[in-house]
Amino acid sequence: MLRNYSLMFLFLMAGPGWTQDPQSEWSAGFQRLRFLEGSWAAVPQNPNADGSWSPQNEIQFTVSPSLGEKYLETEVHQAAYTYHLIFSFDQAQGQYRVVSYDDQSGLVDVYEGQFLDDGSLQVSNLKPGTHYLYQGQKVYNRMALKPKAQGWTWLIEASTDGQSWLPQLKVDINPK
Repeated sequence: MLRNYSLMFLFLMAGPGWTQDPQSEWSAGFQRLRFLEGSWAAVPQNPNADGSWSPQNEIQFTVSPSLGEKYLETEVHQAAYTYHLIFSFDQAQGQYRVVSYDDQSGLVDVYEGQFLDDGSLQVSNLKPGTHYLYQGQKVYNRMALKPKAQGWTWLIEASTDGQSWLPQLKVDINPK
């Protein structure tokens, strides 16, 4: 009887679940987020009707690892408004997640997505369904964070149908 349990234990140990290294899979996924890490000077821009962008005042923030380098986290302060972002990689589902919240609305938003062929991380709140209502209509958000030679660009878009997207904010982010 003991022999049967020993064989069963060996069989289970040799199964596919034991051959994968979840730490290295997580680490490889998390490393793709490292372009966000650092101290940044950012210039937010609002879209104009003609397709151009109007710059706002520069803001500064830092993106740094937290909780034993399991997440990247930042607080962006602008006037009387503070916006929090947490970036992570879910190795079980192969998804990148961004959680955002602020000190004004009381809303927590969850975004999920992947890296695109152009190297940008694109996440939206379509699947999680953490949209908000504006005059009774659902409004979804999508973010694209694209690395550039020095820094990155952050584009935020909104949609009422989850199909067509309109730009809401573009932020050029450069090293301090």
